[in-house]
Amino acid sequence: MERMIVARKMSRDIRRKLVELIELEPSIWDITSDDYCLNDRKKNAWARIMRAMKDEGHVCSMGELKVLWKNLKDQRKRRRTSTTGSAAGREWAYGDMLSFMDKTDFEGNTVRNLDENGNSTVPTFTDSPYVDRLEQSKEAVSIKKKKKEDDPIAMIRSATEVIKTCMEERESEEKRRVPDETGQEARKTNEDKFYHFGNWVAMQLRELDSHTADNKVHIIATVLMTDASISVNLDNDVRRGSYSADRYNTGSRTKDELFP
Repeated sequence: MERMIVARKMSRDIRRKLVELIELEPSIWDITSDDYCLNDRKKNAWARIMRAMKDEGHVCSMGELKVLWKNLKDQRKRRRTSTTGSAAGREWAYGDMLSFMDKTDFEGNTVRNLDENGNSTVPTFTDSPYVDRLEQSKEAVSIKKKKKEDDPIAMIRSATEVIKTCMEERESEEKRRVPDETGQEARKTNEDKFYHFGNWVAMQLRELDSHTADNKVHIIATVLMTDASISVNLDNDVRRGSYSADRYNTGSRTKDELFP
């Protein structure tokens, strides 16, 4: 029984000391403070509280202190919102000590926690009308970062560099392709020894009337499609002017069939 009394007294002493120390650290509880939305400030505050508790001889971990503080806040909120039951009718030992939190008693707002760089973390519920001020604080902390990301000059400069790179690559590709195609045409011309002869024949035929051109095409086709002995006779007939298409039958094929 005596041990239980001592344990309860120690528990009350720890809670009282914790409340006293937290009152000195507005970054933990005062949502109107500029430091409230900065997680790094809260971590430093809890570290100071932890050292002070150890100096007082209270052996407890950081996690235990945070749980105690959460329980105290929850009990305070239940007692302030309850109108019936034991919570409403019984005086609470820590009520007066936590009166410094009265200015945070407003409903229906959510405030974001930020680190020193203005990065948002998980939102935490608070009872405060100071959301606008806290959001402005958040914007002020990260304004340099936003300006850097949204700078229109930087965006234009970046887009210009991309376009310039694309144009240079395209021009380079064009320069590679044109000589390549020219070289292929030249190689084709050199490899085919009949290339120029064929062009010359076509040029000569275009200058003739249709009937004469058709006869010459037929003669050329006949020569190409018959053996050497017949070609000699054809040559003699042409020289004598006695050429007859019927004599040198190419399989009853017309000029269009021979040269589609």
